[in-house]
Amino acid sequence: MVNWFEWKEKLNSRASGRLIIIGWTLIILLLPFHGFLSVWLSSLNDGYLAWRSWKEALIILMLATGLYFISRYDNTLFKKLAHRRINQLIAAYVLLHLILSAISGINLEAVLYALVYNLRFLGLFVVAQILAHYFKRPSANYHLPSANDRRLAKLILFPASVVIGFALLQLILPNDFLSHFGYGPDTIGPYVTIDNKEQWVRSQSFLRGPNQLGQYLILPLILLAGLWLKWPSWKLASGTMAGGLAILASYSRSAWLGLTSALAVLLAADKSWLKWRKQITLGLAAMVVLVGGLALVYSGSDSLKIIFFHDDQVAGDVADSNQIRVDATRRSLEQIADNPLGYGPGYAGPASFHNDLDSKINENYYLQLALEVGVAGLLVFLAINWLAAVSLWRQKPELWPRVLLAVFVGIALINLFLPAWANDEIGLIFWGLAGLFYKE
Repeated sequence: MVNWFEWKEKLNSRASGRLIIIGWTLIILLLPFHGFLSVWLSSLNDGYLAWRSWKEALIILMLATGLYFISRYDNTLFKKLAHRRINQLIAAYVLLHLILSAISGINLEAVLYALVYNLRFLGLFVVAQILAHYFKRPSANYHLPSANDRRLAKLILFPASVVIGFALLQLILPNDFLSHFGYGPDTIGPYVTIDNKEQWVRSQSFLRGPNQLGQYLILPLILLAGLWLKWPSWKLASGTMAGGLAILASYSRSAWLGLTSALAVLLAADKSWLKWRKQITLGLAAMVVLVGGLALVYSGSDSLKIIFFHDDQVAGDVADSNQIRVDATRRSLEQIADNPLGYGPGYAGPASFHNDLDSKINENYYLQLALEVGVAGLLVFLAINWLAAVSLWRQKPELWPRVLLAVFVGIALINLFLPAWANDEIGLIFWGLAGLFYKE
């Protein structure tokens, strides 16, 4: 595993350096199966929380080891990373979390969950920046992928192919198949439906839910599309089609929107698609006609309402999920206006399930941050995002920065509707890769 990629000798020759390499590779490789493995192993040996926490413990260990390594063996790199504006903003963001955690009065359990959800992917981003210094980058010839580019693609696509295969297999498996591996009310539900309709089961594969599956698939699908634009092959086309079917089977509207926007950015950044413009234009036109025709034929049907609006309301039902989202957004904006300094980590978002207050799930990651760490904290986080996006944009002639930029736009858009960065399979994989290609 240490020698899977080509690293500069200084990192590879020391135990502390090899620990960082192994830890980073394991996280990227195993995260797509993290939910499944955590549930299954805990069903055999208990300790669900411990199995879930392996990656956070590994990130802390890698971060401490990485900072020790560069402070002792590469002080120039230590100073370089310390002077990077993005790392200074990350340090300020962490400090703000700690200060508000100390003065907010929110119980410790909720605070710890919030610190994990909000900061773990940035910790891995810093670790990846250390690795980036020793990661052999491609030459100026962007028309051919480097050895590390190809290996990195395999590291993403091999696990993704397993995830996609099982997602498609779930279309014919019994709905409760995953209950045989420990899935249930105390861990992860074995299946999810649209509006509690048993005939509308959403694929979730090995991820923790269908939305997580849809969000996760954006990276491998954009990578496959980016590779196909440069080096067309039937294997890449087949993989893209299978992944497309899997993301459709998730019925994740936010993931569909994120994938569409990511694909648009990829095409804008990579003009090589112009040589296929006739075929792509005809394909898109056919798709528009097909979707438009289906929408016209089924415009009054319940199926269309369920698929696109997740709404099958009848008289006497409570408000649908879309109305609940609108109401939550309105309440969040009112609370932010009342206290723009923030209520403290753990006040809103997934961590709020563990606080002593009412849980506040507004399904908008940016509003969640404003509630927790205030408008100032949100602005700091947006500045971190901006610097990461600008760095990728400047390197868009290269395959990986171009792909990551497109994925970033898609996930950033999804965060308006769901807390995507709080999902470990999405946040950790993306930022763990983005740090590898960050330049200032």
